[in-house]
Amino acid sequence: MLGPILFNIFINDLFLFLTKVHLANFADDNTLSTSSKNIKEILDTLESESNQAIAWFRNNMMIVNPDKFQMIIFSTNKKITTEKIR
Repeated sequence: MLGPILFNIFINDLFLFLTKVHLANFADDNTLSTSSKNIKEILDTLESESNQAIAWFRNNMMIVNPDKFQMIIFSTNKKITTEKIR
């Protein structure tokens, strides 16, 4: 029972390192989110902050699995396609 509490205390300072995104944390699952009217700005912000998070995890001797990183984009603009994002 003490394990999850100690883990939350340990990981709590990750919130201080990610200043350009919203961070939602549940157990060992972290979700970064942001919004903008500019898709490039969103991608740049998420990439930058993801790299910050990866560095934080590595500096704290935690294992990161980039294969599990995913991105979902919600938009009312029907012109945005995955080809335009890549």
